[in-house]
Amino acid sequence: MSGAIKKPAIPGIPISADPELRRFLIAVKEILESYEGLRPNQSNLDKVVKMVHLKNMGVDVDATDSTKYGYDFSDLAV
Repeated sequence: MSGAIKKPAIPGIPISADPELRRFLIAVKEILESYEGLRPNQSNLDKVVKMVHLKNMGVDVDATDSTKYGYDFSDLAV
């Protein structure tokens, strides 16, 4: 896919971490992996749709006129 950015893998949680912190970090890691579609046996419907995905589908995410395409992504685009 053009424009794909290689992201580093999320490292494992250190066993030496405090148990409460470890539970928190495990939950955060699972959420991030779910958003990226990296969890095993995960449905593609659980992935997050990013602006680049919409742009690759032909949606004009740079349009600020919501009447032109029916979508105004100007407040989401950085």
